[in-house]
Amino acid sequence: MKQFTFTLEKIMRLRAWSEEEARIELGRVMSEKNAVEYALKNAAGKRAAAMKNRFSLSGGVDTMYAYEAYIARLDAEKENLLSNAAAIELKVEAARETWTTANAELKAIQNLRERRFKDYRKNVFTEEEKEINDIRRRA
Repeated sequence: MKQFTFTLEKIMRLRAWSEEEARIELGRVMSEKNAVEYALKNAAGKRAAAMKNRFSLSGGVDTMYAYEAYIARLDAEKENLLSNAAAIELKVEAARETWTTANAELKAIQNLRERRFKDYRKNVFTEEEKEINDIRRRA
């Protein structure tokens, strides 16, 4: 019995590699997105704490002005992080689309391989059945 060979095996491996690279890129971009979201939450927490401590009685006017400047810097940082988050969201969507396309291409060729393997097995069983019937007739 001859061994099953899939003529598009190299293409399937190439598509699997491409899908893996797209998945890794999607993970990297998602990691960037999570880092920006964490930084936004951290900045919001710092701002809330600064707002709470701004009018503390122990510091005086100088402390209040320092807190005002700190809050302004945190607001500017928040705006910068929000613009970064929007840009990263576009990257995420592009990477997700790339991965989806690569995954679909890989699945298509894997399905083709499975269909060809089923056909191969069907043909092999049919040939074996014919050989068995020929042996029975001769005996």
